[in-house]
Amino acid sequence: QIDIVELPIFDTFDTHRQPSAYQTPNSINGIDLEKEPAALFQIAVYAWAKLYRRALIEDLPFPKGLMHEDNYVATCLLPKLRQVHKVNEGGYCYYQRQTSITAAYNTNMYDMIAVQQEIYKTYAQKGYLAQYRLLCEKMAIRNLCVAILGKKMANIKPELRYTRKEAYSSIVSFMKECYPDWRNNP
Repeated sequence: QIDIVELPIFDTFDTHRQPSAYQTPNSINGIDLEKEPAALFQIAVYAWAKLYRRALIEDLPFPKGLMHEDNYVATCLLPKLRQVHKVNEGGYCYYQRQTSITAAYNTNMYDMIAVQQEIYKTYAQKGYLAQYRLLCEKMAIRNLCVAILGKKMANIKPELRYTRKEAYSSIVSFMKECYPDWRNNP
């Protein structure tokens, strides 16, 4: 039984369209994720451009009032997945605007810290941490250290720089507390 069907994703600009670099590869097709949990690392963690088996998402609420809430939902689904299928037809066109919320360097990007904290709590409460710690840790590294610290904070507006140190401290504290060996994550 297939849990998720994912469409191809195209980054769409005013002048052209190109396949997105960040999406689940076709090689995920046919893999039994229960027998090969390492394949979960291949699944792109966003909630859009996917069709879900209803039973998977009925009891999984989107956190209210936070940006990056789809990251919470998609990451919390990972331990429940047994089979994902990537199709080659159709597609999801993700229009890339310079003024979009996700492209903007504003304090809403720090919601990712709260989202990662919620993911950690959910994994701990459901007993997933022992088996899926490296996966959960990888998502935190990618979303906090790479996306927030590495990309967005590097280009933050001068008037928002006062929050940079606070965010950096929060991220470092979270990683030390929840994932003390994160630097060793393969």
